[in-house]
Amino acid sequence: MITLDPITQKTQRSNTTATYKKLADKLKDRKIQSINVEGHKILDYGAGKQLGTKVLRDTLKTSEVYSYEPFAGETTPNYSNPDQIPRDEFALVICLNVLNVIKKSFDRQLIIQNIIDSLKVGGCGIIGVRHINNVAPWTKTAESCGDGEFLFPDGRFQKGYTKEILRGELIRFDDRISIHMYPVKGLNTLTFAVCKEF
Repeated sequence: MITLDPITQKTQRSNTTATYKKLADKLKDRKIQSINVEGHKILDYGAGKQLGTKVLRDTLKTSEVYSYEPFAGETTPNYSNPDQIPRDEFALVICLNVLNVIKKSFDRQLIIQNIIDSLKVGGCGIIGVRHINNVAPWTKTAESCGDGEFLFPDGRFQKGYTKEILRGELIRFDDRISIHMYPVKGLNTLTFAVCKEF
């Protein structure tokens, strides 16, 4: 069970819709290898205010886009607890800028495990985190915790990742998956895919 710090809800942002739109356009045009979402269920994991969920629904022209968000606020996600998310159900799980606000490595690994468990065989999770170069410039009021981690005066946390951290720390424990680093044009360079093979 993941213990989430309620302060993470302060990281919810309204300006991520452009990233979701770029990703949805790529999916619609089948420009991301081995991912076909037509007629399949999609999960927005860590959906925040669900603005990205709406963009996915509108762009892909499907109602089969579901949302998970533990700090829903005024919105109503499909799932507010990870235990509610069906296993082996989704062809695609999208998780953007979530892992970089989770402090504990174990919890980050557990989130990836939850994503893998929710995928059906042949499904993929697209996971994007902030590159350390994207985090550092706007952390002037933050205290560096080392290893690209920053703590803000109001308790918010932000981690800047490197490809080495992702390959080594987060994705090493499940032999059902293959890993692809996707430098999807227009998305963060640290957007990667985990695909469930069996």
